[in-house]
Amino acid sequence: RHQAHILVVTLVPIPDSRVRIPEPLIQQPLVCIADPHANRLTDIRRRILLSGVLCLALGNPRMSDGGVAVPNPESPRLIYRRIGVADFQDFHRLVTEPSIRKYLMDGEVMEESWTMETIETSGKMFQDRGIGLWLVVKPETGKAIGFCGFFIFQKLSSEPQLLYALTESQTGRGYATEIAKTLCAIAKKAGLQFVEAAIDEPNRASARVLEKAGFVLQGEAPEPGNFGATLLYKMQL
Repeated sequence: RHQAHILVVTLVPIPDSRVRIPEPLIQQPLVCIADPHANRLTDIRRRILLSGVLCLALGNPRMSDGGVAVPNPESPRLIYRRIGVADFQDFHRLVTEPSIRKYLMDGEVMEESWTMETIETSGKMFQDRGIGLWLVVKPETGKAIGFCGFFIFQKLSSEPQLLYALTESQTGRGYATEIAKTLCAIAKKAGLQFVEAAIDEPNRASARVLEKAGFVLQGEAPEPGNFGATLLYKMQL
């Protein structure tokens, strides 16, 4: 006898998919019996990806890979919502905003395929290491004002790098320092021994944020970035 997984899911169309979901079904809760041999939620998600339609687990708080409800992390003024495919539009809007992509994306406008791949990579990192990417949400409005978390930049290190990005209208309010400190606390809880971060040398605002959060400058990356030297920071947890 096998144990079946019964999930409440919602259907979300994948961008550029040729499949069209009937309007009455989009974002509506449905009941799904998943593969009884899939014993992790991430496996279940992959196995019900069919013809450009993705079934996403509903819920706030989000579900962990083991199917256990996990509250969204919070800091004094912000909520951090784990990025999933349902957040594609918000995330893509943020990564293509000029003030955010200037340094973080070296000014490049990322394609939708990059955004989707990054969401998938983040989900795998959550599964493997308990960290990934979150949307930064203001609780009073429910609107995403940025994103943050950990991402591996292979040119810099094989270890996850701390990152954060806020829309231009939300800078200068101390949110970045609040986010950086929160991420370090999350990393420590996830079992990391240290956290690394990298910034472009002209980005002095981010340097101040990292130093306030307790990071120490380690030196420069071997190869410069598009804006000159890339400064490497590290914080022991």
